[in-house]
Amino acid sequence: TTLTGKESLPPIQIVEHDVVNGLLSIGFMASNFPQHPLWWHLAQEVARLARKDPDLYVVQATGNDLLTRVALHRSFRKEVRVLRRQIIFPFPYTHKRTRVANGCRKSAQWCAQQFPNAATVHHAAHSWASEDAFREPEDLYIRFA
Repeated sequence: TTLTGKESLPPIQIVEHDVVNGLLSIGFMASNFPQHPLWWHLAQEVARLARKDPDLYVVQATGNDLLTRVALHRSFRKEVRVLRRQIIFPFPYTHKRTRVANGCRKSAQWCAQQFPNAATVHHAAHSWASEDAFREPEDLYIRFA
């Protein structure tokens, strides 16, 4: 407990994945302890995977599965707070072609009115990769929309 009597936050906060239950998302990670051992362990695991298979796709080497495996390991259980997905992902990336997603891209004010409990909205723009290089299967939008 803090001096104000409120619950103190664990050193790391990570949000749930927006589509897949049980996964954590690399889309939002926060820490009030930048030298936390979890970050070091995560970096070591990325390096190990790169040595093991240099042709491993970037999402497999650094993505949600890896973060989930490391962050939910028993060593870090009391160190990580998992935030509800609605705080960052009020709508999943599989809805990025919908009227709501378009409305949020056009107006932050409109988006805030639609999702008053969201701290922010992840637009799933995949800015880290060329749109031509990263295409979700078309049926993904149909299944989850």
